[in-house]
Amino acid sequence: MQALELLDILYGVAVSPSNTFRDIGQRRPWLWAAVTAVFIALIFAFVLLPYPSQLAGVILQMGRDALPLAPVLPVWVLIFFVILSAQAAMFHLLGRLLGGTGTCAGMLCSVCFVWLPAFIVAPVALLRAILDSYTGHMLYIAGSSLLCLWVVWLYFTAVRQNYRLSPARAAVACFVPLFLMFALPPIVVAIIVA
Repeated sequence: MQALELLDILYGVAVSPSNTFRDIGQRRPWLWAAVTAVFIALIFAFVLLPYPSQLAGVILQMGRDALPLAPVLPVWVLIFFVILSAQAAMFHLLGRLLGGTGTCAGMLCSVCFVWLPAFIVAPVALLRAILDSYTGHMLYIAGSSLLCLWVVWLYFTAVRQNYRLSPARAAVACFVPLFLMFALPPIVVAIIVA
């Protein structure tokens, strides 16, 4: 019966996100949120970061093949959960400052499901590998861009439904962090370099 509950949530996020995120914010299905987030973290590890152990070895300046994959994956999943928790806390703070009434726990469960479109990244990456050409790369860029827009829409919907905000207030709560994440680092670097 519980597996059907997860399928209902996944289907709802894909087809009817407003009602589903409202329900997630109220019921807070921790187990299914965590399971979904782990699978998404693994998809990111294997598809978006082709060799997580090599990446970790390079970051830690140990050489490309210094670390085996097994100890790197749990660390990667933990980092993914920390990122999701930070996002939920930031959205909670902004949602409450803008007059929302939701909970941080509801927002954390919601952000675990927001990255659901990542399940489609693997087939898109496979298509890119099969069509190793200009067309394959253009399809990958177009598909990835659409997936990113879908994720942004799901963030907006999750914030709006969890905190019961108007569309304008939900947009402010959603896009202030995006602005800070993408615009602030280059501004800080420009100030430091200047």
